Amino acid sequence: MSSISENKKLNRLFSISTSFSLGAIFIMLAVLALCVSITGIFFSRNSLQNFYDSASKELSEFSDTITMFFSEKEGKLNVFAESEEVKAADSTIHSFVNESGEIKIPDYRKSPSEQRIRALCKKFAEHDPSIAEIYLGTRWGGYATNFDSSMQGGYDPRKRGWYARATEGKGQVMITDAFASTIGQTVVGITRCAYDRQKNFIGNASIEVSLDTLTGILRTLDFGKGSFVMMIQGDGTILADTSQNPNNFKNIEEISLPGLASIFQDGKTYSSLEIEGKTYFTQFTTNPKTGYRIIALAPKETVFQAFHKTLSAAITISLIFAFFTAAITLLLTWRITRPIKSMASFVKGFMQNIKDGRQDYTGRLRIKSRNEIGELAQNINLFIETLETVMAQIQKSQEKEMKTGAEILSQAHNLIESNTLSQNIELKVKAVADLAGKTNEDVAEGVGLLEGNVTQLSEIALANKATIDGIKALGDKIEKIWDIVSLINSVADQAKIIAFNAELEASTAGEAGKNFHIVATEIRRLADGIIDGTKEIKESISQIQQSSDSLILTSESETDKIQKGVQNANILSKRFESIKNASEVTAESSTQITMIIQQQAQSREQILNTLKQIAGEVENFSVTADNNIPIAEDSNK
Repeated sequence: MSSISENKKLNRLFSISTSFSLGAIFIMLAVLALCVSITGIFFSRNSLQNFYDSASKELSEFSDTITMFFSEKEGKLNVFAESEEVKAADSTIHSFVNESGEIKIPDYRKSPSEQRIRALCKKFAEHDPSIAEIYLGTRWGGYATNFDSSMQGGYDPRKRGWYARATEGKGQVMITDAFASTIGQTVVGITRCAYDRQKNFIGNASIEVSLDTLTGILRTLDFGKGSFVMMIQGDGTILADTSQNPNNFKNIEEISLPGLASIFQDGKTYSSLEIEGKTYFTQFTTNPKTGYRIIALAPKETVFQAFHKTLSAAITISLIFAFFTAAITLLLTWRITRPIKSMASFVKGFMQNIKDGRQDYTGRLRIKSRNEIGELAQNINLFIETLETVMAQIQKSQEKEMKTGAEILSQAHNLIESNTLSQNIELKVKAVADLAGKTNEDVAEGVGLLEGNVTQLSEIALANKATIDGIKALGDKIEKIWDIVSLINSVADQAKIIAFNAELEASTAGEAGKNFHIVATEIRRLADGIIDGTKEIKESISQIQQSSDSLILTSESETDKIQKGVQNANILSKRFESIKNASEVTAESSTQITMIIQQQAQSREQILNTLKQIAGEVENFSVTADNNIPIAEDSNK
């Protein structure tokens, strides 16, 4: 008894609805966990690769900007050096070599040649704010500049580094290392030799560009919170630094960035290093024109910020989706299994009544579902009605047969010598045969109804398969959305490129391009937002496809259960076939009785013995009919 009660508890604990719901939730959570894990691994790698790719692209574009910037200044220097004013330079240009103290440039008298050169220098400086100073140093020691400040006595341009650098170029434009100019600013010189009309060397012309201008351009590069960019000269001197602690004009060996020098030596354009206990990812490029190395450094948490946001959003959406899907699954499972449970309980009780010998056929299923389950319930009710009719007719046949047997025995004892008795017995036996034939027809009709039930269950299975095909077709249509998302990504990338080019043009335009620079920045941010949005759409489409696959698996499981219902109906049909065979045996027995009665004329003693045999067969038939009533099997088997 204890094992039976434990089985019942297990059945209650793991019913169809509970098993299906828990299985669906487990599969859903497992799939979501797998998807989130795979997505996390993919996006973590993708985030780092995106940083390297975007940093490489922006640094290369900035390098191109530097090249264009210096090329523009080279063009202006060539115009200045080839101008008639510079070609006419001579020894009359003022020299500070043999003077001492502080000499104010506006106070001394200037030759016509120097005045023309100074006027030209002022024009260049007025039209280009990025020019810190433009000047000419002659081979006689003279110095003409656009500034009206003062100079220290003893200044000899021929002993300055920019002069020596220009002389090495022999007419080509040369770019100097950064140095402190005569006006106290840190600048980079663009310099070249100047010649008179007869191609004789007369000195070197130079344009000094303030590093503040380069730093301003460099600050337009943004790789996220905590990131910064450095521009480093070939000898390791830092020319520009956008970090919170600028290290301008320091050597990379002097600052607290261990490992920075080794990054350039390794030859890899991308790497990572530790700064104050934090990991920074790096990407650098080298400008071919100046040899400057531009390196971007971004904290690890900034590089993976988008990944963390995406992963958090994916987990949140997945949990919400799982919760609602689980709730819907539980509701649908409850609605589907509730009538099935009701039918199972009813059939179990009905079969138990028959097994216990209670001939109660009044119970009916009260299920109003307008689906295959409702049709199945109606067919079960119809089957019970048919069974009630068949069993009633069998019972009537048994009663009539027993009554007929008793009458035959009574007439045999009282009128054994009467021919009339034999005729009456023959008629009654024929009546028994007719009744057995009628019973056989009723049983055949019951078998036909069961076959109809099997057919309807097969139609239910076909309808369920059509539903699965519809879900698969929906999944195929969802695939077409990928093309639209890819088109949106392409448009966003183009917008981002256009916006960045616009920022570069705006940065070279000075104050006039400031507002245009802000608009271009907002356009690029909008393009980034569109790209992030399309990523989330792709993730949602993947989740919808996964839910569709889960629904297909669930529908296929329900199809298997319907097939089991068809098998059970076939088993019940075989039971009725057994009842039909028993009815046929009864009809054959009645026919044999009739033949025996016809032979009773040969001997009265034989008639008496035959009548006794008939009575015995009638009793045996009653027992056989009782034993052929179908008994319900235990539903747990």
